[in-house]
Amino acid sequence: MVLLRTTIFTVIFFFASVISANAAITADFNDFQLDVEAVATGPNINGISFVVLTVSYEGAGVTGIPESDFELGTHIVGPGGSLLETTGFLELGKGLYRLDIEPINGNTWNPGNYLLSVIVDLRSAIVASGRTVFNLTVQ
Repeated sequence: MVLLRTTIFTVIFFFASVISANAAITADFNDFQLDVEAVATGPNINGISFVVLTVSYEGAGVTGIPESDFELGTHIVGPGGSLLETTGFLELGKGLYRLDIEPINGNTWNPGNYLLSVIVDLRSAIVASGRTVFNLTVQ
């Protein structure tokens, strides 16, 4: 009877996992989860785009995060575009941060959608991490 109950629970858990595979659910049992949100602007005259991030824990802004704890990821680029890199960093206060980003190796922006992510990893200091995925449209 115990084996039957365990098997039924395992099957239900498996199907629940499959059904919710597309949901934005994060589970990190070893770390505190930081909330990270991003808003991006298109490139300015100098070819720099700005990403403004808000980093919070339990509703309060997290301050004092060094640039080395932010990691930019480029997952999809506009047609003919290139990977992006962080070229500037500024803490704006109260958990707000600005990353300046531009194409690597002096490449130029190409029109299209860029799918980006930012990971904030504070596990070396306060055992916390967080991430966000966002879209940047260049016209």
